[in-house]
Amino acid sequence: MVNFNIGKILAFVFVGGIIFIAVPVLSVLFGMLAGWVTGLFFSDMLLPMFKGTFLEGYSLAYIGGFLGFIGAFFKTSYTSSK
Repeated sequence: MVNFNIGKILAFVFVGGIIFIAVPVLSVLFGMLAGWVTGLFFSDMLLPMFKGTFLEGYSLAYIGGFLGFIGAFFKTSYTSSK
């Protein structure tokens, strides 16, 4: 007989859903923070590079948030063996 506990399954699904939502949100926040800090020092150099692209007109904080969101879904698949 299988020990079937629905409470543990629901808790696992709930926690998994929270993590699935929290990871991209945290990635956006860290990306925006990194973009903001980068923009404080290098915005005059970096923003002209986006002229003519879909990123033209956005601050580096927004670009960092965008890249953080995209990066949350792309994990590395490279494994190294020594």
